[in-house]
Amino acid sequence: MPVDGGRERAFDKAVFRDGFDRDDAFLLLQGANISAPLWREGLQGNSIVRYTELGSLLLFHNTQIQGSWARNVVRVSRGEHDPQSPACLKIGAMRGREVSAIQSLQEQNGGAAWERTILRRRRGYFIVIDKVTAHHDDDYNIACQWRCYQPGSLTNDRRFVSTDAMNGVRMHIVSSRPHETQIEQSDRDGSADPLLFRQVQDCQLKESRSVTFMNVLYAASDKAPRSFDVRPAGPTSVIVKGKTDVFDELALVGAGSCGDAAGFTADARVVYVSEGPLCVLAAKRIIWPGTIIQTDVAFNMSVSSDRSEAVIENATQTPIILRLAGSEWRHLRIDNKQVLNEMSLAPGRHALAGFESLPESDRFAAALQEMWRQAEPPAGRTRAARRAGAESPVRSAAPVWKAN
Repeated sequence: MPVDGGRERAFDKAVFRDGFDRDDAFLLLQGANISAPLWREGLQGNSIVRYTELGSLLLFHNTQIQGSWARNVVRVSRGEHDPQSPACLKIGAMRGREVSAIQSLQEQNGGAAWERTILRRRRGYFIVIDKVTAHHDDDYNIACQWRCYQPGSLTNDRRFVSTDAMNGVRMHIVSSRPHETQIEQSDRDGSADPLLFRQVQDCQLKESRSVTFMNVLYAASDKAPRSFDVRPAGPTSVIVKGKTDVFDELALVGAGSCGDAAGFTADARVVYVSEGPLCVLAAKRIIWPGTIIQTDVAFNMSVSSDRSEAVIENATQTPIILRLAGSEWRHLRIDNKQVLNEMSLAPGRHALAGFESLPESDRFAAALQEMWRQAEPPAGRTRAARRAGAESPVRSAAPVWKAN
């Protein structure tokens, strides 16, 4: 099965890393999806191969089992012998001082396309948005799977917590919506007895229709207190709210264009808007009061929390043409040079200044608070209600490789 999007966009691995200290977050995303039976690698494109933070191993892939059943992937099946893409395409990636992101696409996965967006708020959390788009009119079984090194359980309809008893580190996976869930303590499969946590959607999809899983993933401990929750803000966007011992957070994160936030909008593949930093990945159009920046080829832009540092990036290998409009664009400077209403942007990262017309932090805060209020998650059955006799969505599942 060829990679339709172009080999130059395929990638082997991508890494998020807060630093190189023992407690710094590390997350490895797999790009290549070529199984090597002799090395028992299995198909694992677009998977989270490993996640460590606060000195604890939280998600991992060490297994001798072939296939995606034992890996951190979104498994898609419609009961047919559908092809698998040999590699994922990097739609876009951006590295910032406070926010980094990547979006990747597996074109063929069980009769559907699987797009995974991962955004990292440094020293805080990951947002993982998985979008599955059907290639056929059919019934699909779709499972977003997390392979945990530590034991864990559901604390409510949307929050799963696993705990490392050796150091007290807790990994939280919080969904924007309740899903049917499965929790399975697996037998030893090569290196450990992993716990498999799955969020499941059984659905009938028309061609080109999509379903999503939207989760916030983070680690916390008594020494590093953190707490986050997430609510849906749109089909592929969420509002995340919480705090750490370093910062408070209220942010809009979207795998695609999001709604208006205090007059700031972007036609982009990934958008992060907060009262602190801003980040836009693979944008073709960004608008804020008095300023419009647009181009035919996508660009990236990020602004730091204190607004003292901003970067505009051309991630391609050739210059792109920026077109500017509005009443305030003439105040912008790129690499300390006055901008023109149409100008060439060379490949690479460039310092951006003169964006005083960007809405103030308090305006973003007010707009995001209203979004949070309006994005009240749908009511689900509480753990107490399930104990009282309601059918529990948590069930064990027999591994397919043990089926008769």
